[in-house]
Amino acid sequence: MSGLARVLQAKIAITVLAWRGPLLTFPSDLFVQLGFPPPEPEGFVRLLGMAYLALTLGYWFGLQELRNGTYPAATVRVGIVSNGGGAQS
Repeated sequence: MSGLARVLQAKIAITVLAWRGPLLTFPSDLFVQLGFPPPEPEGFVRLLGMAYLALTLGYWFGLQELRNGTYPAATVRVGIVSNGGGAQS
């Protein structure tokens, strides 16, 4: 397995477990219990979770391209923009 495939697998797992899953499924009270401010408006948190779902799908499609022997250029570009934007925060 290539290094890029391992990176994509890790990004999928981390995004699902740390971001997409909680943002889409946790009740608002649980965020507060975990020490986060209450999500207001709650719809924003759910939309952010959907954005992470879309990002996860992009990583998944890139992983499939790698398995088919194609370099996933679009997925790499999306990952650079996503991670670069996150680093600016």
